[in-house]
Order: sequence, then C-alpha cells, then structure tokens
Amino acid sequence: MNLNIKILKKGDTVVSVLPYEGSVAIAVKRKSGHIEIILISKNSDGLPEISSTWTIAEGDNEIEVRDGHVRVSTF
Repeated sequence: MNLNIKILKKGDTVVSVLPYEGSVAIAVKRKSGHIEIILISKNSDGLPEISSTWTIAEGDNEIEVRDGHVRVSTF
C-alpha cells in the first residue's frame, strides 16, 4: 500500500517523524513558526488517520484543551 499524507502547506517543513505509543508522531514547523505534532494511528480498518494534533505556540505556560469544551491550565 502506498500512502500520500498531505499535512504540509507552502512554507511548512517536517522536523521529525518518530514512533509514539503505537502511533507515528510527525513534527511540522509551520510557516508561522508554530510547531504541530500530528499523531497518526491506524483505525479499526487498519487505515491511517489523524488521531490528534498538538500545537506548540507562544503563551504564558498554558495548556488549552479543545474537546467539546475549553480548559486552560497554568503550570
């Protein structure tokens, strides 16, 4: 099977690709300078899908979780 994973936009670069807890983590540096960690897992049919995306950006040590609601934590 040959897969074409289209997650890059013009000006983006792949920083790294690593295995992570049964998934593949792809670190992408966006043109804006933000880093996105894109986790790709296999679904129940064995096909790859994006399971979650983490964005690393400027902020005051906050983590914002968007999953139907928003929570902001400071550590």
